[in-house]
Amino acid sequence: MISTVLHTVILIDTAVMITAICMQAGRADGISTALSAGNEKLKLFANSKSRGTDRVLEAVTAVTVFLFMALAIMIKLMV
Repeated sequence: MISTVLHTVILIDTAVMITAICMQAGRADGISTALSAGNEKLKLFANSKSRGTDRVLEAVTAVTVFLFMALAIMIKLMV
């Protein structure tokens, strides 16, 4: 019974996590920009503060990832 509930919750959590990750804005200065030869604007660790929706989506992603890991450990321990 509890195993079925945990599996259902982890499936819902996974769907929310994938949705939150897909809705986040892309970063224009990605790995291809960082690795390009002779790039004068190397911004590998630039300070970029997220605002509004991006901040909410980052928080949702962090919570769902933590919940996913905790549920995966709980399910493994129950087997």
